[in-house]
Formats: sequence, C-alpha cells, structure tokens
Amino acid sequence: LTFPLVKTLGEAGCLFQSSLVLCNLLTDPDSPFSKFVTPQHRAVEVGSGTGALGVSAALLGVPVCITDLPHVLSQLSDNVALNLSGEALARTSV
Repeated sequence: LTFPLVKTLGEAGCLFQSSLVLCNLLTDPDSPFSKFVTPQHRAVEVGSGTGALGVSAALLGVPVCITDLPHVLSQLSDNVALNLSGEALARTSV
C-alpha cells in the first residue's frame, strides 16, 4: 500500500503509527477485531486522514465509506484510487 505524505494537510496528510497497528489487528485472524472484517459488515472511517484503515478494510472485503473534512477529501480520493482496484474499489466510497 502507498500513502504519500501531504505536508500541506498537516496531521491529516501523514500516516500515524496507530493506523498501522490497527491495520495489523484487523488483518490478524487471531485478533478479536478480525471478526468484524467481513463482507457482512459495513464500515465508516470518520476523520480518515490518509484512509489507510478504510483501504485495508476494503481490501479485506468490507464495504467502506471513508470520510474527513472537505479539504482532505481530494487526498482520500487519490489514495483510494492509488491503492484499490476492481471489487475493492467498487465497494469503497469517499
């Protein structure tokens, strides 16, 4: 996955370590969180910043709505287009 640093967006333009930790928890089958990462669940990522969590969930089959403040939506759309294609892209909205 690729999430370019966008310094002009401040905190919304960088990938936080906590996002990576949660992405790992969502993808680990032994994690208690992994049971919520199925196509039967839907997710809304609020205050998404780079959209890393939403993109990861979409890759795992979850329909996702990724959102943030209006000035961040362009970055989110770019990151979704950069990292998703096919069915994963179709089940993701920004």
